Amino acid sequence: MIRTFMLVALTYFSTSISADCQEIHFSQYGETSSFINPAFNSLFIGDWRVAAIYRNQWRAADKPYETYMAFVDKRWEWVYDVFTLSINLSDDVSGSRNLHKAAAKFTLTYSRKFGNSSISVGFSPSYHQFFLDRDISFPDQFDPTEFAFNSQLPGDEPLDRSSEGYFSFSTGGLWSLSTQKLGAYGGFAISHINTPGISFYEEDNSTFLPMKLTLHGGIAAQISESIAVHPSFILSSQNKSNNFIFGSWIEWVIKDSKSVTGFRTGLYYRNNLGGYAENGFFKHSDAMIIPISVALDQFRATLSYDINISGFEAASNNKGGFEISLVYIVPQKKSRNFLQPCWMF
Repeated sequence: MIRTFMLVALTYFSTSISADCQEIHFSQYGETSSFINPAFNSLFIGDWRVAAIYRNQWRAADKPYETYMAFVDKRWEWVYDVFTLSINLSDDVSGSRNLHKAAAKFTLTYSRKFGNSSISVGFSPSYHQFFLDRDISFPDQFDPTEFAFNSQLPGDEPLDRSSEGYFSFSTGGLWSLSTQKLGAYGGFAISHINTPGISFYEEDNSTFLPMKLTLHGGIAAQISESIAVHPSFILSSQNKSNNFIFGSWIEWVIKDSKSVTGFRTGLYYRNNLGGYAENGFFKHSDAMIIPISVALDQFRATLSYDINISGFEAASNNKGGFEISLVYIVPQKKSRNFLQPCWMF
């Protein structure tokens, strides 16, 4: 019965961590599982999964930040073993359009059944390319006679190149449990294991993308014939940047409808963990995340909004991130004996 409830992952909503290098940032991290943990990809149930995601952040600014992503997953399943291959393309654009990053990511995941539980491991190589507008202006290029910036004036930032690329490697592990009424999982991931160099200056050998460590977990509990809850958390650390997110989904399964088959909503809280003893835990609050999702058989649409509650709220007018995702899962052609997790991506 509980398999019917879980049309999405336990921790469907949370946020990847912003890094020193404009890393991809989504609130619907269940739809971008390989960015949190390459081992997460093994948990969707189906032969294929196709998705597109769009995020618009800081709409109070003159030009908001935008992120686009699309991916395809393919799953091969045997009696006790599952292999999943994912191809992911993304583009992250700064508000001024002066800087954007395109990325291609490949993820291979293997999962093995052990009784009611399973162990998954994943590996993910990716290539990232930054593009910088040569016409950008720096503070020392302000022309007081015109009272405007002039990119043609000499500046103290002589860029050697307008694009820079690097390879990155990530890995992770995941344990999951599936019973009749309860499911649970816990995982870890290490991103940017090779700490790639990132700089627009040819002689800069000191600027690197630091490793990111992630711990995450959650449960799925059936509380009635048609209702389930999905509390979860994620804790990430990258250099001096930390994030902690926790919250829960509540899901209703609609059995008698020929169109809508499920509805979900929830609430998540994000904190930057800036030192509890000195300033207090809630002083570093970042956002409240409100998701709404509708399932139509194998298709689902999800809308979420981040309400900014950080110290940046005056400039942002409390306007955070708007995000929408569309996912279609091609079902399995025939039933197999592999352990079915009690949640589905």
